[in-house]
Amino acid sequence: MKIVLLLLLISLNLNATQLCPDLLDNVSKYVQAATSGERQYEVERPLITYMSELYVRTSAVNPHGPSTVIRFTDDLYQLKSSERWLDLGSGEGLAITDTYTNLNSLKRSLKESRYLRDNPPINEYKYMMEKLNLVKRSLPSPFEERYKTWTKDFFEFIKRPNKEKPFATGVTYEMKRKTPPNAKYEFKTGKLFNEYNNSEFGGTRLITDLYGVYSYVKDINEYFKKVFEILPVGGRVYIKNGHTYVRRPKQLFRSYSEDHESLIDWLKKQAKGIIVYGNDGDLTFIVEKASPTVTIPKLKLVEFKEGKPPMRVYAE
Repeated sequence: MKIVLLLLLISLNLNATQLCPDLLDNVSKYVQAATSGERQYEVERPLITYMSELYVRTSAVNPHGPSTVIRFTDDLYQLKSSERWLDLGSGEGLAITDTYTNLNSLKRSLKESRYLRDNPPINEYKYMMEKLNLVKRSLPSPFEERYKTWTKDFFEFIKRPNKEKPFATGVTYEMKRKTPPNAKYEFKTGKLFNEYNNSEFGGTRLITDLYGVYSYVKDINEYFKKVFEILPVGGRVYIKNGHTYVRRPKQLFRSYSEDHESLIDWLKKQAKGIIVYGNDGDLTFIVEKASPTVTIPKLKLVEFKEGKPPMRVYAE
C-alpha cells in the first residue's frame, strides 16, 4: 500500500512539473488554442474594455487619502505624437484600431462588437454608449457629472487628427483579422515578446497587458527586465492581474493562504526602482519605472494551475 501511494505521489509531482514547460515554453500552441472549441480565449476586446479594466483606485495606494482613479487612458491622452503605446497580447488588435478611428467608425465597431454583446458595459462605459445612441438611456446616475467629463475627454481624443496621436504597436502571436497599413500603428506577429529586439519598440512610454504576455510567461523576472529596458523613467505598464503569488518561507501552523502573498504586495516590498499602484485583490495593477536601475529579486516558478488566466506561484 505504501509503495502504491508513493508511486501515485511521484506521478502527481511529475505531472505538475511537466505541465509548466509543456504549456509555457510552447506558447504558440497555447495561443492557437484561443479560437479552438476546447479553449476560448478572448482576442477581440475593443478599446472601451481596456478603459473599463485597466485602472487603479488611489485608495489602494493611500487608504487614508481621497479616492481618485488612475486610468490607462489618462496616460494615453498625455502621450506625445512621437511616443508609443505598446500593447502586449493585443489579440485581433481592436483596441489599437479603435484608437485611430473617427466617432462614426468607432460607433460602428462597438455596435458590431461580439465582446460587448457578451459583456454589456456598465457605469461610465454604458453612459458613453448611450451618448453614441448604442443603448437605451438609463436612469440618471449620481456620478453623472463624472461620466460626462470622462466621455468628453474620450471623444476629444478620438477626434484628434491621427498625426497628433501617439504611435502604437500590438504584439500578438497570431492575428487573423486583416488591417490596412497605417503610419501610426503596427502589429507584430509570429514571435514571442522576448524574441523581439527592444529597438523595435522605440519611444514606448506606455505598456498595456490585459491578460496578455504577463499572464502566461514562465520567467517573471525576464518579463519585467524587458519591460523596464523598454520603458523610460516615468513610463508605466498597466497589467491585468491574474492569480499570481509568491510563496513565503514555510512556518508551522500556518494555512495555505497565509503561506502566500500576491505578487503585487511582494513587488512593493522587495523590488527597487519602481512604484507599484494597487493592492492584493485588485484586478489591475500599475508599475511605474522610477529609477534608471530596477532591481527585482529572482523568482522561480514552483506551482502552476491551468486556467484563463492560469494560477502561478513563485518562490525566491
